[in-house]
Amino acid sequence: MTEIHGGPEREQVKELTDTASGVWRVFTRDSSHTFDMDDRTVLRSPGKLATNFGLVLPTRLDYIGTCQVGKRGSWFFAPLDPVTEPHEYLSSTVQRIERLDV
Repeated sequence: MTEIHGGPEREQVKELTDTASGVWRVFTRDSSHTFDMDDRTVLRSPGKLATNFGLVLPTRLDYIGTCQVGKRGSWFFAPLDPVTEPHEYLSSTVQRIERLDV
């Protein structure tokens, strides 16, 4: 691992998909989202200019629609009951995706 700006450089990818494993942080225009692909959870950390939705606990991930640098993110939270459809979350433009668990 190399150093960049005083800290370790993390593995970065252009796209995060359902086939990924491990823990990843997705940086959007206004927030960051931590995806634990092994536990299938997402935790949103709003930035200073972002709306705070009150989601302070990891939310169960059903599947990723789109999570690609340069595009708006789209992922779906698992329904709370078998009758409800998965809830789609739309993010602002994805700026960077980096691996956290190395």
